[in-house]
Amino acid sequence: MRDLTLIKNTVPIAVQLGALTLGSRYEDLPPAVIASAKRGILDYLAVTLAGSHDDVVDRLVQVLAPMGGVSALFGRACRTSSADAALINGTASHVLDFDDLSISMKGHPSGQVLSALFALSDEIGASGRDLLLSYVVGVELEARLGRALQPEHQAHGWHPTGTIGVFGATAACAKLLELTAVQTAHALATAASMAAGLKANFGTMVKSLHSGYAARNGVLAAKLGRADFTANLEAFEHRHGFLAAYGGLSAERLERSVAEWGRPFEMLEPGLVLKQYPCCASIHPALDATLMLRQGGAFDILQVERIEVWLDSKRLEHTNRPNPATSLDAKFSVQYCVARALADAAVVVGHFRDDAHLDPRIADLQRRIHAAPCVPGSWLDTRPYGAVVRITLRDGRVLNAQVPLALGREVGVPLPEAQLMRKFRDCCSEILPAHAIATLEAQIDGLEALPNVSVMTGLVVAAVT
Repeated sequence: MRDLTLIKNTVPIAVQLGALTLGSRYEDLPPAVIASAKRGILDYLAVTLAGSHDDVVDRLVQVLAPMGGVSALFGRACRTSSADAALINGTASHVLDFDDLSISMKGHPSGQVLSALFALSDEIGASGRDLLLSYVVGVELEARLGRALQPEHQAHGWHPTGTIGVFGATAACAKLLELTAVQTAHALATAASMAAGLKANFGTMVKSLHSGYAARNGVLAAKLGRADFTANLEAFEHRHGFLAAYGGLSAERLERSVAEWGRPFEMLEPGLVLKQYPCCASIHPALDATLMLRQGGAFDILQVERIEVWLDSKRLEHTNRPNPATSLDAKFSVQYCVARALADAAVVVGHFRDDAHLDPRIADLQRRIHAAPCVPGSWLDTRPYGAVVRITLRDGRVLNAQVPLALGREVGVPLPEAQLMRKFRDCCSEILPAHAIATLEAQIDGLEALPNVSVMTGLVVAAVT
């Protein structure tokens, strides 16, 4: 690997990213990108509202004790500073593990970007059109970083939602605040010292805080940039910079990825991954397979002798948890989630609340579930996001199902519109009355014409008062 010290006469990566952020225009966005962004916003609002009163968020609100401000706290009849609103809403967006994914980033792209943007929009009175553009810019930057950093970055133990997400939130806020290219470059270089999030904290309260802190730090870094707060513009490629510290990667890889900005936009290819189930996405293909067998086979769960699940070894590393200790831990347990799918023919938010993971019916099923990595050379070996499930019944019957990609995982297998709207309405109904949900749907659909995003956040606050 080359010395990561900046080569003379080259343009610093932060400066390249600053120029691309500044140069992005709404007029240049294909209609399909805008449509994808609206789906992302719809999904974000749903999961954030549903997570707004989770115990994790309640504890965070208790510590921060929001004392008033202009930025709305989703699902709560109060407002606070833009930084605190970004932190709290960002945490709420990720606490259910129901938020979207980026295959390029290998993390959750929207929670921190949109939490930062909505909080800042309340403060400056931004339009829906400006929010849409800034959101696309933030996700695009996350994807460009992700394509260059992965898989080494994640293999070093970093959680991209926090470590890469902070750059997406910063770029999005810089765009919304109309920073200059130089100010944006300094903001991104500042964010390089704010990147954090360890995979060791998966299955704990801290995991969702990664999204919250990325959102908060994105707001802060952009505001510092607006105040001409300076940083080392070589913060990415310096021998003691982000690339060296967070995976030991070459600057050339990132420069090549940056050069492909918008060709195509991440929103189009591979697109946002919208989740069907409120648990780790690595488990989703196994749930699809289990539900196929459950809904198509005439058997009672009492007949089940043994359940075998095969996943890619990398997916299994963080999901092989036979005995989850908490409801948060259960979100990362393939055994618990598959047992729920078998027992209840569904996997829903309530399965991960309070002491649901202690249900004796589920514990009995979990003991019969055996998870293993795929066998080299098998069908699954070429399907890193697939799963195979085999159920052996006590009468000797054996049921098999294999899923190469969970529904919603890629553009080719999108989450159907009806299913997305059902998710949106189900999640929102925990917080908002039906008339407010209908109004919110209409506002998202016509977001580019909305003169002030605060109309949306005002609806959320008023509806829960």
